[in-house]
Amino acid sequence: MDLRTQTSLLAAVLSLAIASTALLRPRKRSVHWPFGLFGLAIAAWYLTTFLERLAGGPFFERVNLVCAVLLPIAGVQFFRAFIAGDNRWVSYLNRAGLGVGLVLLGVIWTPLYDHLVLKGTIFAFVTVMLVGSLAFV
Repeated sequence: MDLRTQTSLLAAVLSLAIASTALLRPRKRSVHWPFGLFGLAIAAWYLTTFLERLAGGPFFERVNLVCAVLLPIAGVQFFRAFIAGDNRWVSYLNRAGLGVGLVLLGVIWTPLYDHLVLKGTIFAFVTVMLVGSLAFV
């Protein structure tokens, strides 16, 4: 087991601990739920990265790609909680992210999941969604 594999497991455990502290609070504010879901998405991505590097195989690779697609969707929901009012551009980003995410989720379960273009598209999707949602905050 190399250092990157161990780091993925440590990051998954830390993300899960941070998310669970937000979700297990007795009095939750409206921002705790999106924060907890974003933390769980991060923990799931790191955990599937750990399992993919440890066990390998196409199943864990596909599940890792699914978690990578769900990560920016949860991130947009989290950053959206900090924007006062209903911003038209953030709503557009959210709807576009859900639509593109559904298409990517469908392609992940086809034999094209191992193609470099799909992985590059997922990387671009994650980058654009997270940078876009941070820009509105």
